[in-house]
Amino acid sequence: MPSGRPRGGWARRHTRVESWENDDYRWIEPARLAEFDTVPGLERALAAVWPSPVS
Repeated sequence: MPSGRPRGGWARRHTRVESWENDDYRWIEPARLAEFDTVPGLERALAAVWPSPVS
């Protein structure tokens, strides 16, 4: 008697598995994080712990 559940690997055929890993790795200088403007006060916090480049 059928149980109502899909058979024959239905879940395997209909499940989309995405890789959570990023395949584009790049080094970001800590000073550049301030450009992203994702956290209020990030630029000020970075300036307190990361020395600015000498020009």
